[in-house]
Amino acid sequence: MSGHKPGWWLSLGAMIIVAVSALTPASAVSQDEVQVSSDARHWQSDLDRPLFDPDARWVPGDVETTTLWIRNAATTAGTLRVAVDPLDHDQFLRHGLHLRARASGSDWVTLAPDGSARRITGRLPAGATTQLWITASFDAAAGNVSQERRADLRLRVTLSQLIDDGHPPPAGPTTGPPTQPPTAAPPTGDHSGAPTASAAPGPGDLAGTGLDARAAVVLIGAAAVGAGVALLQRPRRRSREHHDD
Repeated sequence: MSGHKPGWWLSLGAMIIVAVSALTPASAVSQDEVQVSSDARHWQSDLDRPLFDPDARWVPGDVETTTLWIRNAATTAGTLRVAVDPLDHDQFLRHGLHLRARASGSDWVTLAPDGSARRITGRLPAGATTQLWITASFDAAAGNVSQERRADLRLRVTLSQLIDDGHPPPAGPTTGPPTQPPTAAPPTGDHSGAPTASAAPGPGDLAGTGLDARAAVVLIGAAAVGAGVALLQRPRRRSREHHDD
């Protein structure tokens, strides 16, 4: 017996809220103008699966990456922003959980616990698809905590439409197949074959809800994207390998 220590339990209850914003009245924005998919083949306005494996048990230092696809189904181009909206900022910071996001062809951005939105694409043409990676990491320096703790949060993905931006519309939407498994590290470039953002994002940070103050916002998806990820302080997964020897 290896003397397992009781430790921390952190359950990350997560959902995706997909929003579309535009410089038009909210009534003119269709809920179908931004779509999400877990496989780049079947599209809907929300997801019914967890972002991360709800049965996963992590130790400090573990990193997990999951992926989904976002499609701009509107008739105009737009940009995507993503924000983390924790319900308890102190717990989020204290637990040592860190989230980052990256869209196809763009750089990684860190999702701050204050709800600031980060722009993750440049111009995303009408009908175009981009792959979105979300990485959660459990701080290697996280100490042992004997009692259970829970931190719930939501991820907010926002499409801000670009009205009359001077670019011709694409020939048609192309989704392309998934390019790699959800838990794999994303490639340095985009190889999906789908139209994606035309440029890496600039600073583009917005406080609070992360939406343009002029924008009319329509929430189009707040369905269960899941119980998230469970983090448990315990011996490394190599203990499992030990039983296989």
